[in-house]
Amino acid sequence: GVFDFLAGDDELIQDAELTALLNECASDPESGLPQEMVMPIVEFVGFFVPEYAQCTMDWEMNFDDFVQMVEMFESEEPHPDMEEAMVFSMVDADNKCTIDETEATQALVQMGVPEDQMGPIMEVLGQFAGEDELMSFDEFKGAYAALTGPGPDSGPDSGPSGPSGPLKMQKRRFSMKKKHMVKKLMKLLRSQ
Repeated sequence: GVFDFLAGDDELIQDAELTALLNECASDPESGLPQEMVMPIVEFVGFFVPEYAQCTMDWEMNFDDFVQMVEMFESEEPHPDMEEAMVFSMVDADNKCTIDETEATQALVQMGVPEDQMGPIMEVLGQFAGEDELMSFDEFKGAYAALTGPGPDSGPDSGPSGPSGPLKMQKRRFSMKKKHMVKKLMKLLRSQ
């Protein structure tokens, strides 16, 4: 029923329909959905419409896509890009599917990254962003892996490499928040 409710007569859920539904939920204090989460969720969902599988704010999905997405959110084996997509959608404040320097800086500040680490992290992000100074999702994935993953030589014998330590901690905190988000989204969709 959820799908039919959202999809309407054309049997497709469009980004605008999801946006409208989430806006409605966000305006109800009991839903617990903060208004600032509406656009990140719409952007995030776009990643998981199989036909696009990339950041887009202009998507539509049919029933099979929807089922596939719900199953994926609820499976024990999350989609390999799920975490990155969630983070990307949250950081991309203007929802243009790219992240610029201002958005990246704001996100790091919100995550509580200490000032002395901002420089090195922004440098890594800048390297991945390339000449246009905007990070696409693929560029972001590379940067995210570089910042949160172990360094290339982090064997048992080598010391910590680069700024990966502190961000790892952040990442763990983030994924707790993220799981909560996805659960909330599923609950919302079900309750309709």
